[in-house]
Amino acid sequence: MSAPATPDTDRGHGPDRLLPALVASQEVRWSATSGLLIAAGYLTGPLGAPGVVSTVLFVAAAVVGARFFAAEAIEELVTEREIGIELLMTVAAVIAGALGAWSEAAALAFLYSISEALEEFTEDRTRDAIRKLLDLAPRRVTLLGADGSEREVDVDEVAVGDRFLVRPGQNVATDGRVAEGTSSVDEAAVTGESVPVDKAPGDLVFAGTSNAQGALVVEATATSATNTLARVVELVSDAQDRKGRGLLLNVGLQPNLTLLTLKKHLRHGFLDGKSEEKALERATRRFDIRARDASVRVGQLSGGNQQKLMLGKTMESEPDIIIMDEPTRGIDVGTKQQIYHIIAALAAEGKSIIVISSEMQEVIGLSHRVLVMRNGRLAGRLEGAEIVEAEIMRYAAGIKQDGDDERISA
Repeated sequence: MSAPATPDTDRGHGPDRLLPALVASQEVRWSATSGLLIAAGYLTGPLGAPGVVSTVLFVAAAVVGARFFAAEAIEELVTEREIGIELLMTVAAVIAGALGAWSEAAALAFLYSISEALEEFTEDRTRDAIRKLLDLAPRRVTLLGADGSEREVDVDEVAVGDRFLVRPGQNVATDGRVAEGTSSVDEAAVTGESVPVDKAPGDLVFAGTSNAQGALVVEATATSATNTLARVVELVSDAQDRKGRGLLLNVGLQPNLTLLTLKKHLRHGFLDGKSEEKALERATRRFDIRARDASVRVGQLSGGNQQKLMLGKTMESEPDIIIMDEPTRGIDVGTKQQIYHIIAALAAEGKSIIVISSEMQEVIGLSHRVLVMRNGRLAGRLEGAEIVEAEIMRYAAGIKQDGDDERISA
């Protein structure tokens, strides 16, 4: 009998645990040390200490503050041949120090290091929360044989169509449909529903939800890799990664918008700030990017505004073909509609747009032609009036398939 998974979801996330968690972060400790050295440097003057003491403290603060992001900048430059914001900050701090402005160099290193440290700290907490979410689904499950026999197996061995037993007090191992039994299931951890939901034969249950008083026989509709819990984890992880790949989260709107098209804004070998400002004004109007001002860090924008800024950045290079991978993932309904209007407007301008999406209504509403993928292969093509949910699902489920099966390689 597998015990229900009851992870301590509050561990490390309550207000009383925030300070210890911050102190436990190595990056935060180094940044805080840099700040303390800066404060000590400014206090040496009023205390009558020689000027060299404050200079030494400022130099130490700059070195301590830049320790992590300078090392990362050099690694990216050497191994990936990339120039990122970390390298720019490192160069700025070095130049300030070379000019004798060690207090400014120390302040720059401290401010950037603390922003990086807090961002890393937040990401660590998110990853920790994701791990706890995965713990909601038990690793062992009671699989039922065709003859009614029971055997304990790892949840990874459960295939679609298998039947498994969920005893009272246990968590559901993977998504499924109730085949036998009645009970109430607490879905708060997955759906947010505060009241347990009654379940009877034919009803769906989700991985990670908690069965209450009755035993249920469930027929699996998803594996441990494709169930609701796994998809939630994938969405959160992918959202974090997509932001970092597409935008520089620690700088403002203008550097992000023109990063791919700097040549367009060069005048006599130097960047023309006014040209970049005009580009941002055009993009802000065209894509309705909403921010307090252009200096706001992109990481502080809503997901929808980040997505619209990414569209503006892409269109600055005036492409003829645009590939959008899950363009509305993680944004609110209102912003989704804005993105749809933008896509339609770009198509009306003659742009060729390829949208990769797992949202059925998005695919149907946006597309003139649909290619359905199944197991890495092109399963079917639909155009015009053929683009309906039933036809798409037939191809996706393998019920229907075009004759010219093609393998699509990543």
